[in-house]
Amino acid sequence: MLFLIEKTILRQREERRKRNKVGGGYKRMSFQERLVIEKLYKNNMNLSEMNALAGILNRNRVTVYREIMKNTNNGMELYDARKAQKRFLEEQNKRVQIKKEKRNKNVQRVEELLVLSPTIKQKEIAEIIGCSRSTVANYMKQIRLKEEEEKA
Repeated sequence: MLFLIEKTILRQREERRKRNKVGGGYKRMSFQERLVIEKLYKNNMNLSEMNALAGILNRNRVTVYREIMKNTNNGMELYDARKAQKRFLEEQNKRVQIKKEKRNKNVQRVEELLVLSPTIKQKEIAEIIGCSRSTVANYMKQIRLKEEEEKA
């Protein structure tokens, strides 16, 4: 089991290296990486052990440290990969939900502005709402599609 996880992590590490050469970017910790942390983590790890664990994952030591602290009650509990993954997914769902609510609120504001002033320009709406003109165009497209659905 651990061999398969290590193989997966090596593949992910290689993909990350390729991506970093082209422009890189932040990548969230995978469930496989969390499983490796669960297998290798022990309470009161010293700095060199933490560095070794980070090296296996090809992650910064601080990233691994934060992951462990966040999911072990500041080092007081054992690390559980399943619990950590569940927590991550819940936080991600909350962020997505907040983003949807904000988008829906902005779509409503665009609708209201169009009702009050049908000749208002996208650029003016964008300045009022505080977003780009292209975002307003997307909101207007959503409104149009919703109206077409209601008619059908």
